[in-house]
Amino acid sequence: PVVVPLGFKAPPGGLVFQHAVMNLPASAVEFLDAFNGAFNPQTWSGHRLPLVHVYTFQTPSESSADVVAKVERYLGGSLDEPPTIHIVRDVAPNKHMLCVTFRLPAAVVFAGRGVSMSAGDAADGAVVAVAGQSAAVGDEMRDDVATVKSLGGEKGEQ
Repeated sequence: PVVVPLGFKAPPGGLVFQHAVMNLPASAVEFLDAFNGAFNPQTWSGHRLPLVHVYTFQTPSESSADVVAKVERYLGGSLDEPPTIHIVRDVAPNKHMLCVTFRLPAAVVFAGRGVSMSAGDAADGAVVAVAGQSAAVGDEMRDDVATVKSLGGEKGEQ
């Protein structure tokens, strides 16, 4: 179990982390909706969004595409890139335990937080805009957005 020091108080806006491991394969995917709209854009400014490692089962009637569709359905949005799926072990005849690894999409974690993304931003999660503040966007100043910079960093960084 995680031991929280006496008197610990999370900072306003929450904590920044790199990985979330959801290792209860019978039901872990059902908790993916907890990420929907859960991140504070200002807290995550300058940070790459975390990788999620979610364990689940695959039956013979399910394809990898079915597993990905299940993850996206419970997450509440589409993944920006195809996930990595690996077989952890066989748990019964014709039943595999899988680990599905993906980077959380900005469109999901910032949902309902006044964040908008341009079409190109969805793929790398690099730049989002927060409504109602002033900031330079590209070469122009706009009064309706503030850039929350570099949520994605370079691809391949973990």
